[in-house]
Amino acid sequence: MDALWPGAVVAAACDDSSIVLVAYRDDGTPEFYCGTPCVSEWTAWTLGFGIGGDAWSDGNAASLDYTMGSALVGIERRADADHRMGLYGGYVGTGIRTRGPVQSNDASSAAIGGYLVRERDWRYTLLVAGFQYDDLESERFVQFGGIDRTAHAGYDGWQGYGYLEQGVTLAPTASAAIQPFGALQYVHLRQNGFTETGAGVLNLQVSGENADSLRTFCGVRVNLDSPFGPRWQFTPELRAVWIHEMLDTNSLVNARFAPIGGSSFTIRGLDLGRDWVQAGVGANWDLSGGWLLSANYDTLANDRQVAHVGSGNVSYLW
Repeated sequence: MDALWPGAVVAAACDDSSIVLVAYRDDGTPEFYCGTPCVSEWTAWTLGFGIGGDAWSDGNAASLDYTMGSALVGIERRADADHRMGLYGGYVGTGIRTRGPVQSNDASSAAIGGYLVRERDWRYTLLVAGFQYDDLESERFVQFGGIDRTAHAGYDGWQGYGYLEQGVTLAPTASAAIQPFGALQYVHLRQNGFTETGAGVLNLQVSGENADSLRTFCGVRVNLDSPFGPRWQFTPELRAVWIHEMLDTNSLVNARFAPIGGSSFTIRGLDLGRDWVQAGVGANWDLSGGWLLSANYDTLANDRQVAHVGSGNVSYLW
């Protein structure tokens, strides 16, 4: 915009053809107005979320409880009237506890990634890609007969992921906007091998493992008008999504007793199912001065597990 008029006050990310002169400031500098909806050029945001859930035994592996918490920060820039791009990074903590036999696994992870959003007319596309390094610790309690030992292990791994979403925004009534969408998510996870300590001859030597997930998402969001009137700038949201796993839902791990050696044996993990239903509610507040707030709650469930997800986001636009 500097080429238009040095020092001019212009709304960011506007189409030059829609800019008109509307006034002059006290110092003589012209002020312009963009005839199409304008948005800020830069956005800084922070996101926090937490997950808590239960998964029931499939007759092979034990039932488990799991938790996850994350804090992410990001910055976004509008490239033009149709495209936004951003980078993010942060911390992710995960904990898993099995029931009978009791085992635990905790992960501290560092995540980085980027995204691109394209919005044109009533259509939009979202592309996300990222990488996460995982530092893991596990405990396995060995209790039978007169034996009571605890096997410890420290190891690491990583995961790379990508997410592509395509949707449309419809407004059939004055009080609601409907947004059907479809998405595809791919995750590759690498867990490096390790050898346990602390349990003597019962320590396990576990081989490295690779796992892949390819999931489809089919859902709809409904944004409602504020029940408190336009001056509150408050937008409630309802959503429902069907999620389907296209790849193998069983994870296999090869292990052997470390002090003894010999042939390895295969351990099959808990099958969490192939299909999930996600239902959620949310709210967005457009505050003055460029501040935006949002809060969300979602439930994911199938016949094997149920999870509760809460998140909050704060954004500042300038």
